[in-house]
Amino acid sequence: MNVFKALSLASIIIILSACSSPAPRQGTDSSDWIEYNNNVTYSIDTRSEDEAYLTVRYVTYTFLDKSSEMVPTAKSNFMAIARDLAGAERNAQVDESMFYKSLGYNGITGISSVIVSNDVRFSSLSESNGNKYSASSSTLRERLIELNHLRVEGLITNEEYERLREKALQGHYSNE
Repeated sequence: MNVFKALSLASIIIILSACSSPAPRQGTDSSDWIEYNNNVTYSIDTRSEDEAYLTVRYVTYTFLDKSSEMVPTAKSNFMAIARDLAGAERNAQVDESMFYKSLGYNGITGISSVIVSNDVRFSSLSESNGNKYSASSSTLRERLIELNHLRVEGLITNEEYERLREKALQGHYSNE
């Protein structure tokens, strides 16, 4: 009987730990999440017109825990969302060494999740030498690699990839 109780208690502990989800550095209500694409949602805490705290959640089904391998994809999505929020007239600046990361894996459902958060500062393009991607991707090559990675991962469609690629190329060559 004691073995049964011990196994039951161990099972409950495993289930509770497997079902827990990672949390960003600051509390985010479930209604605050905005869908970005199939696997990505984000929440933004606007601190001022030029500064915000962005949290991105990337979730996918995996047979084994792949959450640590998903961090680069989560960061790529973070940067894409930051650029989208910046719009055409501003640059999104992020200190990439300061990312807050939280990883989670639910062994029962096979869901791996990654949450990345960071401060984003928005500045006008003239303040950043006219290069919209200067802080998030130091070169055009890095931006194109990032877009291809998003396409290969299925996070953006081929049409979105072509549109964003063309936009990156136009932005890069129009600022030279």
